[in-house]
Amino acid sequence: MVKNNFKISISQSAVAKLKEVLAKKTSGTFLRIVVSSGGCAGFSSSFKLDTNLEDDDVEISQDGIKVVINKMIAEFIKDAELNYITSNLSSFFRLDVKQATENCSCGSSFNI
Repeated sequence: MVKNNFKISISQSAVAKLKEVLAKKTSGTFLRIVVSSGGCAGFSSSFKLDTNLEDDDVEISQDGIKVVINKMIAEFIKDAELNYITSNLSSFFRLDVKQATENCSCGSSFNI
């Protein structure tokens, strides 16, 4: 497990939603951020609940919740923020990558 030296943060709205979701899961469950090639802008982010930590994972802890991302991916998205967005039509987690050179209109993919 690697410490969060990448300045990846979690917004208060994401913390609140994660507390709500994780309260219904077994102890040790966390949110994993997954970034893969694809999407309209080059890289696509997705999220899943997980309980298995890998040696090269970066743990981001804030206000009692834990989010995990692979160290190699964390290096590409330094200074990103995990947000939870609520609108009239939907609610979703979104990874806002500050150094992205391009974002798709739906907010699920980016390029760096």
